[in-house]
Amino acid sequence: MRQENKENQMSLHVLLLVVYTVFGLLLGIIIVISGWNKLALIPLIAIVAFIWVVHIAGIGTDMQRMYTYLVVILLGIAYYGFHRGPITDIPVILCLLIILLARVENRKLISITGLSYIIYLIENVITGYIGPGTPIIVYSRIVLGIVCLLAATMISNHFIKLNEKARVEVDEIKADLHAAEKENERFLANMSHELRTPVNAIRGTSDIMLNSNLSKSNEKNAQNIKNSARRLTRQIDDVLLYSELENNKFSINITEFEPLSVINDAIADAFKMNRNSRLEFAIDVEQDIPNKLEGDPIAIKNIIVRLLDNAIKFTYVGGGYMHVYTRAESYGVNLNIDIHDTGCGITKAEQTKLFKGAYLIDSSSERKRGGLGLGLTIVQGLVSAMNGYALVESKANEGTHAHVTIPCRIIDETPAFDIVRADEYKVLYFFNYSKYVRPEIAQYYQSLVDHIAGYKGIETKMAHSLDEIRAEIAMGGYTHLFIASNIYKSDPEYIDKLAKQMPVCVFGEPNFKLRNGSRATVIRKPVFTLNVINYLINTIDGVVTEDDFELDDYSGKLALVVDDDDMNLMVAKGILSQLGLECETVNSGKGAIKLTEEKDYDIIFMDYMMPEMNGIKAMKSIREVRDGIYKDRPIVVLTANAVSSAREDFMSEGFDEFMTKPIESASLRRVMSKCLSAEVRG
Repeated sequence: MRQENKENQMSLHVLLLVVYTVFGLLLGIIIVISGWNKLALIPLIAIVAFIWVVHIAGIGTDMQRMYTYLVVILLGIAYYGFHRGPITDIPVILCLLIILLARVENRKLISITGLSYIIYLIENVITGYIGPGTPIIVYSRIVLGIVCLLAATMISNHFIKLNEKARVEVDEIKADLHAAEKENERFLANMSHELRTPVNAIRGTSDIMLNSNLSKSNEKNAQNIKNSARRLTRQIDDVLLYSELENNKFSINITEFEPLSVINDAIADAFKMNRNSRLEFAIDVEQDIPNKLEGDPIAIKNIIVRLLDNAIKFTYVGGGYMHVYTRAESYGVNLNIDIHDTGCGITKAEQTKLFKGAYLIDSSSERKRGGLGLGLTIVQGLVSAMNGYALVESKANEGTHAHVTIPCRIIDETPAFDIVRADEYKVLYFFNYSKYVRPEIAQYYQSLVDHIAGYKGIETKMAHSLDEIRAEIAMGGYTHLFIASNIYKSDPEYIDKLAKQMPVCVFGEPNFKLRNGSRATVIRKPVFTLNVINYLINTIDGVVTEDDFELDDYSGKLALVVDDDDMNLMVAKGILSQLGLECETVNSGKGAIKLTEEKDYDIIFMDYMMPEMNGIKAMKSIREVRDGIYKDRPIVVLTANAVSSAREDFMSEGFDEFMTKPIESASLRRVMSKCLSAEVRG
């Protein structure tokens, strides 16, 4: 508001100066035409120049300059009125000044301007222009001028009073709004607390149920209860975040982060909350994305989760494609996130409402999908807070494309992916594109494959049938085979036999299972570039199966998993439980230190990128707990860092092993065998 008043004052000053400059120019012309003393032009020009210098240099306060301009103008009018004839013209000029000064809302200036006409009248009486012989028409024009000046003064004062009254009312409204805003904040805080308490109880109870011996149907019911409670928690968070953004109370938290880790956590969150085996999704991250950036990782994760959540919720047939890449800028990079889907789409009319608050595209009583309608509004608010931009392109029944650009500084420009022996790979892959009900899905998967193939020249070839796979494999030279689950199901005996000779990876739905004894590896959908690259790196030396490491009995062993993302904790706990371990979880480094001060864990899995305290600091603190009881206990780092040198870097910091996220059963077994084998533990 102060800035606005300052700008208004400045514009009025300029307007007064322009008026006086024009008046001075006209007065100069009159002096020349009327034959008045031409020496008067010198001070006239000097005064015009003087007031402009005062304005440009900002000499004195705003009000002091305003009085200066007014005095100069009134002196100019006095000079004009000193000559016979123009006294009846002066009220016109003074009324114009009063109108301008009314904008300042200064009654003194207006009164001085109005009363100055009396001085001009006295001046004309002294000079003899007004006297006994003055024509009646002159007196009538003088009276008319006085009436006009009185009217202008009264009207200006009236509007000043109205403005003052309006300001008082506005101030009262602002005070009421501020009080309402504070009350709203208190209400939301109380609501959040009151709702979270029973929701947390539900989640805790469902965890206890899931850890007990439940039947398959009851286990599924308990998991549904937990997922519903988790979704309700997110909706509570959405309301609070929306309130912060709407009231300009949200502040970004700038820190360094690993883009791959944030993307992995967001994917785990979005797809665990929206399990839908009918949809095909490809998550494509270009390999030259920097390893570490500076920005707000929590806000970026929220953006990705909400965009994916929208894509999943409103896609009934087909699937989607997320493409993450960067573009170099003078300040670092723009982190670009594009999400395409084959969903129901959005009409032009609906698009105009998407970023304007809570809006549900399907708001009918029979709507098929839930939600509060805050997703894209929150995305827009978060992106704007980070000085980025977001847009949505869509047509009804033709899918949607959401694009987000977020500026970030580069901390570590090393590419997020690094395959040092890329020339040794020869990859054969087959997706049965004809089975997809939407042709876009084939394009999505092909784009992902093309980006992987284009990285450091990894050689890839596409087979178009199972017979062609047989023919290509018979020719030899291939190091890896990637197939979809339907190809595996068409001839599992052949694929399992092949998996004993070379790494075979099957992209499977959440409920897909290999045959007992199969040495193939399953990567669960959505297909994610990070999964594929990590699999390639970990299997370049050939097939690594359960026969290559001990199948120890881990029952009775206690593991601790440390990760700031609930979904990652749930996934890790599920896999470890399948191996027979008891597992506890905690979502911070400080929390992990506290637990290790109280309990003895046989192995600790530590996420690297966590707020407040990263995994390295937490690991080093745990090593010193209780007189160094954990100095010889295995602590395994969990990271989305796929750079080939990352393993050596983390091991040199003091970790015992290195695992890339997302966690896979085969790689976990290898780590467990190494860290908890009889030789290591004995």
